[in-house]
Amino acid sequence: MARIFISYARADRDRAEQLAQALMARDHEVWWDRELAIGDAFRKTIENELKASEASIVIWTQTSIASRWVLDEADKAVSAEKLLPITFEAGIEVPMGFGQFHVLDFSNWNGDARAPQLDELDAKVSEIQHGNFRSAMLEIGRRAGEKSGGKTAAMLLSSVGSNIGGLPVLRLFGGAVATGAGLALLQTLLGWLLGGGILDYLLPALLYIFAILVLRIAHQPVALRLGRGRRFFDDAFAFWLMFCLLAATLYLAALRLFSDVPAQIFVEVVPGFALTMLAAIVFARLFWTALSFLMRKV
Repeated sequence: MARIFISYARADRDRAEQLAQALMARDHEVWWDRELAIGDAFRKTIENELKASEASIVIWTQTSIASRWVLDEADKAVSAEKLLPITFEAGIEVPMGFGQFHVLDFSNWNGDARAPQLDELDAKVSEIQHGNFRSAMLEIGRRAGEKSGGKTAAMLLSSVGSNIGGLPVLRLFGGAVATGAGLALLQTLLGWLLGGGILDYLLPALLYIFAILVLRIAHQPVALRLGRGRRFFDDAFAFWLMFCLLAATLYLAALRLFSDVPAQIFVEVVPGFALTMLAAIVFARLFWTALSFLMRKV
């Protein structure tokens, strides 16, 4: 079951209602603006319902592609990573900016809630809800393959040039550089304040960029499963990074309090210890995600 928002043009109201009825028959909670009364703050209501939805179905027709309301709702759904476009008109040319999204063809749908089109729609809704890694990778490969004409392996390889598992490469490298370099700079400054030479810490610390990059790539299946695959700092990765840094600092502070260790331990040991803990957590979560997928629980 999912909370689904349906975006459509007024001329397509009958089709939207038919689709809504079919989705409700499959136990989904569906919102479309049939219940808005005259005088309602409809703009705010629509915005709230769109935000609250888990998937946003946009019905592309010759009428809706010219509707600024539909286009605005579709754009917001893209930003929230929950757009699910369908069409009742085979071969329709979707608006510029939405061509990269696969459009489900309902042109031959007979209105039956048990039709194959609804099964496919359900599968896509589930992918959006759970960020299914395998399906996301297959979709990336399919799009790349359509452009390159390659087979399955070539599809996957050709997609790496623009993204890795749905995460844009520039965002991935930019986040890794910012995080690793920030950690390296902090370690270098603290080491210098404690009497160490700058080069004593800076060059080894630059390896943090590579470490953060590897860990974020390893965490990507987990991020996709949580539906946050396009963010470098998805909530889980950012939380565990900060948790590990804090845990390492508190542990070594207690160690220094109860034993005779130098202050340099905070500079020399904390970052590496934190990244080691983060690596253990990331790979444990990756293993659990893989196990859940194999058991068909994702």
